[in-house]
Amino acid sequence: MERQIIQAWSPEPIAGRLRMEHPEEARQRVSHETIYQFIYAHPSYNRIWCLRC
Repeated sequence: MERQIIQAWSPEPIAGRLRMEHPEEARQRVSHETIYQFIYAHPSYNRIWCLRC
């Protein structure tokens, strides 16, 4: 997930990609809301992600 954030993916496609890659493993998936919370809670990722806006 961190690689996709750095590559400026939006949280929705990241969450969708995780669902596709791990359809049987609920522990390997997160919602887009959780990804947004992660970005805003970690200033370095927040800065990288906001630069693409």
